[in-house]
Amino acid sequence: MTDIKFESNQNGDQSFGLYVDGKRTGEIAVQVDGDVLTSVHTLVNEDQQGKGYARKLFDQMVAYARKNKMKVIPECHYVASLFKSHPDLYKDVWLKGDED
Repeated sequence: MTDIKFESNQNGDQSFGLYVDGKRTGEIAVQVDGDVLTSVHTLVNEDQQGKGYARKLFDQMVAYARKNKMKVIPECHYVASLFKSHPDLYKDVWLKGDED
């Protein structure tokens, strides 16, 4: 069973954590500032790669941004590549910078 949770610790680190059978297996690390969510990096454990987990994390992050009326700054290369591949799908949440 897979589960994705938005998590924040006492150090202020925030992420969408991916759990497979109760074990943390991946994450999209983010920074939230008001109505702006910055994706920092995406990571899936090596033994779990190729199973579509990074995309599930991405989809959950986008759903969270939409639900909370947030914009996303895609600093993470994975997130940026998906935004650039399908700009019409993500134009409602994509906060473009000068280089986008």
